[in-house]
Amino acid sequence: MTVPRLALVAALSLASAACASQRPVSGRPPIPPSVPKEFLHFTDAAVEAGQVAPDFTLPYSVGEGSLTLSSLRGKPVVLVFASHT
Repeated sequence: MTVPRLALVAALSLASAACASQRPVSGRPPIPPSVPKEFLHFTDAAVEAGQVAPDFTLPYSVGEGSLTLSSLRGKPVVLVFASHT
């Protein structure tokens, strides 16, 4: 598998695992009180459901090259913005 496909499979696996939990999701998760305010950069969604997402390009995490969102137009895409330490 290529790096972008592997990342997509991993993201889809995580998304399906989260959906399988049957827990209702509403809003943002609670923020621990120990998190300094300068690290909080939340904004509301820039686009509504059904609108086209703004195009962007990200470099591959391994190797050379990059992936542009518009190159995936017409295919299912899951974006997971998270911090994994």
